[in-house]
Amino acid sequence: MSVSVQRLFDIAATALFAVLILIPGGGMLLDASPHIDATEKRTAVPWPGRPASADEWRSFPRNVEAWFADRFLFRSELIRGHGYLSFFGLGVSPSPRVIIGKDGWLFLDAIHEDVRVDSVADYRGTRPLSPARLEWWRWLAADMQYWSRSQGMDFLFVMVPPKMDMNPDKVPDDLQPRGNPTTFEQVRDHLAPTLGNDLLDLTPVLESYRPAFDLYLKTDTHWTWPAGFESYRSIMHALELPQFDTTPMSRDDFHIVTNFWAEGDLAQMMSIGTGYGEWIEEWIPQTPSAVEWENVQDRPLADMISRKPDPSLPNAIIFRDSFSEFLRPFLAEHFQTAYFAWVRTGIERRPLYLDDPRAMIMIFADRTFRRIWPYPLPIQLLAADARFEASSHVLFSGLEVLIPDEGWEKTESGLRAGREPRGYTINLPPTLTGNRSEIPLVRTGLSLVEPVVVEFTWKPSEPGLPDHLRLRLDPGEHQVTFPIIDPDATGPFRLHIRGSRGGTVVTSFEVRLHPRD
Repeated sequence: MSVSVQRLFDIAATALFAVLILIPGGGMLLDASPHIDATEKRTAVPWPGRPASADEWRSFPRNVEAWFADRFLFRSELIRGHGYLSFFGLGVSPSPRVIIGKDGWLFLDAIHEDVRVDSVADYRGTRPLSPARLEWWRWLAADMQYWSRSQGMDFLFVMVPPKMDMNPDKVPDDLQPRGNPTTFEQVRDHLAPTLGNDLLDLTPVLESYRPAFDLYLKTDTHWTWPAGFESYRSIMHALELPQFDTTPMSRDDFHIVTNFWAEGDLAQMMSIGTGYGEWIEEWIPQTPSAVEWENVQDRPLADMISRKPDPSLPNAIIFRDSFSEFLRPFLAEHFQTAYFAWVRTGIERRPLYLDDPRAMIMIFADRTFRRIWPYPLPIQLLAADARFEASSHVLFSGLEVLIPDEGWEKTESGLRAGREPRGYTINLPPTLTGNRSEIPLVRTGLSLVEPVVVEFTWKPSEPGLPDHLRLRLDPGEHQVTFPIIDPDATGPFRLHIRGSRGGTVVTSFEVRLHPRD
């Protein structure tokens, strides 16, 4: 090749490279809108704005880079191209959130989606839950059970087994269990003595149908329609509503259509959703359903209320996660009104105000159990009161065991707080925990002439666990019972009275122990 031809070739190659580099960035001058692929399931990074502090100036270049990256021309196309090349060409996962199993099965590596959970460790049994986390789940379920029964409702706590647990033959060999209990088994075995027949583990019924059909979707985190249907039938059989007909529907009530489906959430996480799917069954009622649906909020994953015009049916409260999307159309047929509440950040109060509910169903899948879900304080206190009254094991009794800070005055009626609105503190006996077989229940009598905030605090045994209970009390005589759920919580245990301008009196103090099982 002559020098002149070589020079022309070099110029052309340089020009082509410059064009390829400049097109995406230059295209932003014409279109600076975000180029976020729907499979990413997130919003675009906003413009960071003018920095107002030294820390913001230090992070400004990184924030601008993130803003620019979300608006890079052809960004979506490049992401999808990377996904197709990685999965179909190289046989590797283009997403850290997705594990490629045997025969093309996909599994969620949840720790890359939410640092609070770890689906691989849950399956392998390499990160067992602490006693404190297991106890939180025990008392959440037990308190909701007690509250439901006190309101005349049947209660059912439903556990949905993990996809890996139900498809071990599809999990890569290097991720097989270590022989320890899985997280799912830990929670189930810990709740069983307390909940009894109100605990429904769906594992046995699903395993019985394993030879007949796939239990979980190959390209998605959730189960198939047949698995959801058989789970629904198990739920209806487990409910105790003798005055109502809880006979579940049969397969003959549905027309089953097989369609090719390419919307699996795991495939979408890898940006290959439209190119990698599977054949699934879709269940269509033989008789059109009379159920009407209402979204409670105007947002994705909104709570929903189903209504069926049949006054002979009961009402129900159903706390659920994404697995219940397969159960929802089946369950709704058995209730006049059912409130389907998403559990996003905890158990909310709103569903509890449903008129005349006869059943409460709580449905949780495996990823839930590493989280700590808050639940309504009145329910915790009501159950704690009942257990306190049922216990005769007194650990401490009398005001003399309390250690008040400055600002308290000893009177004939009890310990009287001064006039400091910011509040006063009482230190409780330091040996309230250390017994994993019994739960301490702390009851304090209070006489109030004005509203105050009462706060019970402690040091949790590990980060992320609750460290206080707080409630507002109106003037009058009160007895408040606080449960110490964490068996390994350490002192100081303290009682804070905030907002007092004089007249607040601690009239009594007692701690009783109640068996945890």
